[in-house]
Amino acid sequence: MSMEKKKTGIGTLVMKILLVAFIMTAFCATGHILYRSYSTSTSNASYIDKLDRLEKLTVEGNKAVFVGGSATHFGVHSDLFEEKTGMPSVNMGLNAGVSFGLYIDSIRPYLKSGDVLFLTPEYGYYGEDWYNDTDNNVEFLLYYAPGTIKRTDAEVLLKYFPSAITVGWKNFGNYFSDMIRVRLSKNEVYKRSSSNEYGDMTIHKDFSSVKFEDSEYTFLEYPFIEDLIKCVREFESEGVMVYLLFPPLNSTSFVSSEKCIGEIYNRLKESGVRLLFAPGDASYPNDDFFDTVYHLRYDSGKTYTEMIVDKYLEEKDMR
Repeated sequence: MSMEKKKTGIGTLVMKILLVAFIMTAFCATGHILYRSYSTSTSNASYIDKLDRLEKLTVEGNKAVFVGGSATHFGVHSDLFEEKTGMPSVNMGLNAGVSFGLYIDSIRPYLKSGDVLFLTPEYGYYGEDWYNDTDNNVEFLLYYAPGTIKRTDAEVLLKYFPSAITVGWKNFGNYFSDMIRVRLSKNEVYKRSSSNEYGDMTIHKDFSSVKFEDSEYTFLEYPFIEDLIKCVREFESEGVMVYLLFPPLNSTSFVSSEKCIGEIYNRLKESGVRLLFAPGDASYPNDDFFDTVYHLRYDSGKTYTEMIVDKYLEEKDMR
């Protein structure tokens, strides 16, 4: 083979590689663009509204902020907390598929001295890193809280880059399949409009419960705790009053996970962070839950919130 033919062959191969890369990039970008426009109607997009309320409350004065996954979204009635305590409140709960570290990055600019911050990680977080690696993180950063990107370390963002590519490809197809599924579905719960102005999930008030499976936590390592304590201390150094809450969990899941949950409780207690109550205080009968082990029914969420109010006011009086 002549040198000229060899160069032509290499050039053709390079062109094919570039063409494939271009097509894949185009599909990825199109997937993100299409799905982002669709996702503005989903319940995850309620985080956009939550951030808007958080920013508004920051301008007005001190506030109470609840941060967590869907256990917080469903279980906390921040409107009730505001009514009982007189402190303007916002429920930033979304879902536990997003890294807790990203939630903290998203709210950090809006917290100031005199604010009260309630952190409620679901138990699964305790067996993970502060920044876990899931597709949900990519969607959170690109669709719901893009401002968080500039507040997140480049090293953390870099680890999400491969996921950003695969999520783009998947969402190209998901856009069409989800549009069809939503049009056919009668499920009114997981929509942006399902939350009230405080960020609380409220639409399930008159809905019947759905059968769900139990969860069991048995991990032996707790990499999350060190970063959680560090986070608490950082906010406290800025004058923010921080409380750690335990999420509501159905009784059968609690019993099967009691050893693991007990270890989490002991380690947090030893650290000296503020705990308003013990994990068992947030364990409720299975019938109190809506469609997962963490999603309380509407009235049960009020019970959980009333406990938070009572414990908070009691602790406040003791200070």
